[in-house]
Amino acid sequence: MSEAIDYRPPPTVRRFMRSSAFVRACVGPLGSGKSSGCVMEILRRATQQAPSPDGVRHTRFAVIRNTQPQLKDTTRKTFEQWIPPDIGRWHEQEFTFEIDRPLADGTRIHCETAGPDMPSASPSTLGPPAASIALAAAVFIR
Repeated sequence: MSEAIDYRPPPTVRRFMRSSAFVRACVGPLGSGKSSGCVMEILRRATQQAPSPDGVRHTRFAVIRNTQPQLKDTTRKTFEQWIPPDIGRWHEQEFTFEIDRPLADGTRIHCETAGPDMPSASPSTLGPPAASIALAAAVFIR
């Protein structure tokens, strides 16, 4: 992925990405790189996942905004800004983003996005647990 994505985090995001704390927060003003940093952190953490017996690094992440329109208007755009279409794509019906590209180590990254007003946000229908959850604009989530 590094040959296709050139990302250099700002200092605050760099510290966030270097942390291995169980709970982390990346706080800053509008346009400070928080969302971009979270997208890159999802990719970075997914490549650190141990491969399963089939040689694939199966991962699952949830990105949560207050509403589904906010996910579509902001989160999707951030993923599309950083991840070229030949590396990952959106599945509109499920509103998921998936990278399923032959990499040297066979990594497959699957990112699910859910908002509280989406049917898939129910704990009974969300599916297998997420490896990580990002709360975007958490102060506004009700």
